[in-house]
Amino acid sequence: MAWMKRVGLAGALVVAVMAGGALAQGKASLDAVVPADVIMYLEFKDVKGMRAGFEKSMLGQVVQNSELLSAGRDFGLAAGRLGSIFVTGVPIKEFQDILLNDAGLVVFDLEPGAGRAKQPPMAFIAHVGANKQKLADLIEQKVKPRLTAFNPKVKFEPESYGKTSIECLSVPNKPPTYAAFIGDVFAIGPSKTAVQRIADASEGKGQRLADLPAYVTIKERTTLDTGARLYVNADMLIGKVRGDLEQNTKQREGFTALGILNLKGIGASTAFKGEGMYDKFFLHMGGEKVGLARLPSESATKPPRGADFIPEGYHFYVATDFGTGEALRQAVAQFIRDLKGDEPLNKLAQVAQVWEQQMGIRFKDELLDQLGGEMFAALQVQNLGELIASGKKPGPKDLWLVAGVQVKDGQAIKTVITQFIRSEFLARQGITQDSYPYRDIELSVVTLPQNPAVTPAYAVVEGFFLFSLQSETLEKAIDAITSKATLAATPGHKALAEMLSPKSNMRGYVDVKTLASVLLSVASKKGPRQVQPFLPEIATAADRLFPMGLALAGHKDGVVGESYGPISGPFIISTLASVGNLTKSTEGRDAEAARNGMKKVANALKQYQVDNKAYPQSLDQLVPLYLKELPKDPFQPGQMFAYGKSDAGFVLVSPGPDRKLDVDVAAFNLADWKKRTDSRDPVDIAYMKGKVHQYLKGRFPDEQAPDDEGDIVVTGP
Repeated sequence: MAWMKRVGLAGALVVAVMAGGALAQGKASLDAVVPADVIMYLEFKDVKGMRAGFEKSMLGQVVQNSELLSAGRDFGLAAGRLGSIFVTGVPIKEFQDILLNDAGLVVFDLEPGAGRAKQPPMAFIAHVGANKQKLADLIEQKVKPRLTAFNPKVKFEPESYGKTSIECLSVPNKPPTYAAFIGDVFAIGPSKTAVQRIADASEGKGQRLADLPAYVTIKERTTLDTGARLYVNADMLIGKVRGDLEQNTKQREGFTALGILNLKGIGASTAFKGEGMYDKFFLHMGGEKVGLARLPSESATKPPRGADFIPEGYHFYVATDFGTGEALRQAVAQFIRDLKGDEPLNKLAQVAQVWEQQMGIRFKDELLDQLGGEMFAALQVQNLGELIASGKKPGPKDLWLVAGVQVKDGQAIKTVITQFIRSEFLARQGITQDSYPYRDIELSVVTLPQNPAVTPAYAVVEGFFLFSLQSETLEKAIDAITSKATLAATPGHKALAEMLSPKSNMRGYVDVKTLASVLLSVASKKGPRQVQPFLPEIATAADRLFPMGLALAGHKDGVVGESYGPISGPFIISTLASVGNLTKSTEGRDAEAARNGMKKVANALKQYQVDNKAYPQSLDQLVPLYLKELPKDPFQPGQMFAYGKSDAGFVLVSPGPDRKLDVDVAAFNLADWKKRTDSRDPVDIAYMKGKVHQYLKGRFPDEQAPDDEGDIVVTGP
């Protein structure tokens, strides 16, 4: 994976796994190399869907981020972070044609205890079968030469382990990567131990996954074509979660947790952060999938404003900022297009069409233009543990939901909705609306003849448009807002907020007592049987979710959720949609744009130096031979990045969010800078923190804020 971080081979392999991985046939070959102590294992079937999802949702961002990320910086193979694939110069299709339809991931001993290694034993494995020589030739003839040209210090060193030859790829001051052909499987990962244990399993030294009773039972119970199959060693996982929850009530040292998500055929992606690559690890796979996360404690950050409106006692909420609302408009438009012909949700599309054509109310101009920059949703499940244990289906009184969105003109929103409800289309169905005052706020309730138990209600409160499926739930939300009895003010939530990083684009909160009761119920012998009646409904609801990732963290009396990666589609709750595109803060977006632009300039400078044996006097000399145009600095509108050079190298500088240049490019000393960068001296660390934006933020929590002081600096060679 360290290899993946810098040079792109594993990135290409992961994409090949993502686009072509499947286990519809030939399962025995892969099962044979997965030992019994694997915590999690996934397999794919929906090849076409994953490939299409990847090309549509990620490829555009990949090209824009094709430069390698600097060592020590955040790294991911998620959307917008797949650039290392193209560094090898090997087309993805070449890997797709070689790898067969078996692919998976093995993770060993994720929580070995005190003194754990920074990189838990882990490896990707792909079935290559008779194509073994083709893949070996591809690596030798195209990948290795490209890597060596990119970095002459790259070394490939083979080691013998029993009957297996394990090759170590290493670069000075970087963690190594290990790869091996083991039977008809190719394995690659950051851990020699993981590769060795896969080799052991292939020689019969480990129990086959296919022979485990729990795995056989899971396969027998799998009736839906989910696009992926999951195996979790339940005893190990539940034991680890329980132990981590107990441990985190005493000290905050990280945790292991399981989060459920749906990517609808996007494929495989990973995200790593921290001084050790796996200090923050998040994996999610295409189809129906599960995310596994291990995160450390992080710096305090303020929760989104929407969270302030959520009543105490609500067990779950999400909140997000969608900026100007343009991303939301695009997401809604795509949402409506996606719903065409998709029963039963196509009724929403019909409603929108009638809204526009018969009533003359334009969805975008008269409704979406009134939206502000934030939305949130809160969900409370009454007595969830008891509900699952009873085997009863949840009723409207058991599920409470309130959603809110910031609006520019609350009255305009209410007028449009009232016109819509009074339209001939809805009137024919007997749908009506009444209003009544509640705490001096007009609360509107919609009557649905088809389902009188559901009483949709909405109101505008303190600049937010609030909506709920139950009028009494909306009243509770209004109580909380007007009385300021907020979730954000509770001690449990304050403790939870301290664990969230500024990078997070979503917040989640779950009452841990409710969660614990659910875990205990599911873990009991009766649990699976009692949960089964809910599975079809859960599967149907999950299939309506668009790309999203959520990791959960246990701490004291609550559980924190943190989302990674952009959400490019709508998040659907019940049969109604609350849509938003999660965006980074302005500072975060500009900082990322600056880094990307500087990397392009840095690559051009390196090529110029190769051709001319010297660096240019000014950046203008790079155009048009090395760059079509010079990227502009987002923190200095209309200006280029500051540039300095010497015989030893060059430096590019952007002032960063504080708009103040701290680094003098004219007097820049590259040797001194590198010495301070690698120093552990407190004086040097303090100096670099003041000079560099988000300096080693994986190591220093106080450097994680998007608006951190200091410059964005790129040096070379």
